[in-house]
Amino acid sequence: MDLLLTTKESDSSSGSSNSDSKETNESIILSDVDSDSEEESDSSFDIFDVGYLGKQKMVFTRTTFYETFYRQSFAFRDSLMHYIAKNPSSPKVYQKMINSCKYFFHKNPILVSSLFCVDRHQILMDHKFIEMASLQSKFWVSEFLTIRDGTVNSKNLVAKITSMIYKCDAKRLCFENQNVFYNDLVLLGSSVEEISFREVTVKYNDDSNVELEKIVVAFPQAKTFEWLSYEVLSSIKKETFKELVKLPNFAKFDTFCINHIPETFDLETFFEYIKENKHTTFELAFDDSISLPYKIRIEAIIDEILQTKPLNYKAPLLNFTEINQQKLRLLSYLHRSNRYFCVSNVLLILLFF
Repeated sequence: MDLLLTTKESDSSSGSSNSDSKETNESIILSDVDSDSEEESDSSFDIFDVGYLGKQKMVFTRTTFYETFYRQSFAFRDSLMHYIAKNPSSPKVYQKMINSCKYFFHKNPILVSSLFCVDRHQILMDHKFIEMASLQSKFWVSEFLTIRDGTVNSKNLVAKITSMIYKCDAKRLCFENQNVFYNDLVLLGSSVEEISFREVTVKYNDDSNVELEKIVVAFPQAKTFEWLSYEVLSSIKKETFKELVKLPNFAKFDTFCINHIPETFDLETFFEYIKENKHTTFELAFDDSISLPYKIRIEAIIDEILQTKPLNYKAPLLNFTEINQQKLRLLSYLHRSNRYFCVSNVLLILLFF
């Protein structure tokens, strides 16, 4: 394995060193010199950030990244170095690896980003806008992933972005105006704690709608879930809530918010569940298609909640067209008090410790 050792201070071939270069220019960088690497650097213009050298953040193109080399060899076997390059344990470890040696980036080119936002065909990555077409590297998203677009031609960005992601450790996930395949959701959702879907359709590969409980399964670490879309209507069946209750992560949700809920939603099972689960706050908006008897039953549940004193469970926010506005205001007040109660508990704990 041939490797190259370079310092910009000693390089005479690049013609780019400055006489006033200080600590950053003295950083030692190792890079691979496979026979095809220089050809690749000449033919591509891929912007990528290799992290920090010294205390200064450096942004390179492939040309500047590969332009100067000196040979060096590792003391370890090629197979061991290859394994290390291909299996970084965390974004932080990977950043340290590529800061110390270009070989690791060349063998496994990944851009680590805490903020990864896609809007149409532009990517905002850690406060830098990049055209999607110019990118060749994979991405490792560590904190926040959002994909949104209002145009018909860009409603399938999630599938395209998923193919570009090396690993998703994002804690927050936001999709807007997107068609999402369930397999992509499973790949992206393993670490997500906060989910926000706005006008999102989730389908299987055969184009059938994914059930709500299956979507929740894709997020085993979820704490908050929001899905505001007309497509919710076709994802809820009679058995949906009973299946949700069986999921081990569902009882741990802090908030659960959905709209366009159809009449097939099991109100009775839901009402019994919220009396037992005193952790989750629910916000449910029902679809305009629900029948008059169903609306009457919702209002009866609201009446029981308002009349129960003291209320020893969290009041859900239930809403539908033509609901009694006075009851809705009283229920909203109780619902907001759920959050105040949680905040005051946290403050008491902090003060105690």
